[in-house]
Amino acid sequence: QVTELLKYELERTFYYSATVFIGVEQSTQIRGAVQVLGEVLRPGEVLIPTNTDFRLSNAILKTVTTKYSKLSKVKVVRTKDDGSQQIFEIDARPIFEDGSKENDMILEDGDRIVIDKKGIVI
Repeated sequence: QVTELLKYELERTFYYSATVFIGVEQSTQIRGAVQVLGEVLRPGEVLIPTNTDFRLSNAILKTVTTKYSKLSKVKVVRTKDDGSQQIFEIDARPIFEDGSKENDMILEDGDRIVIDKKGIVI
């Protein structure tokens, strides 16, 4: 009914012929978020979908690295239940160069990923 009503109003006011599609995104499809900071093109929040192992590589790919991104020393900062922070330093180069899953850790809701800038790039 909503589609028909919207189509009617659009055709009455703005368009000769309107095609209306309505989609609903369920919030249950998201189980959390991580923050990606530093030398990436799109820093910020990356949502973690449900029913999947969301890995470091997934977050990095969504934020897009630059030629200055220092993948040899990516930091994952995780806040524990007691409020203390655990910092993982990860060499992410083998993940992207060789497809290695060894260092491709599974991320948790609230993790922060920090990608520093390389010193000198020629």
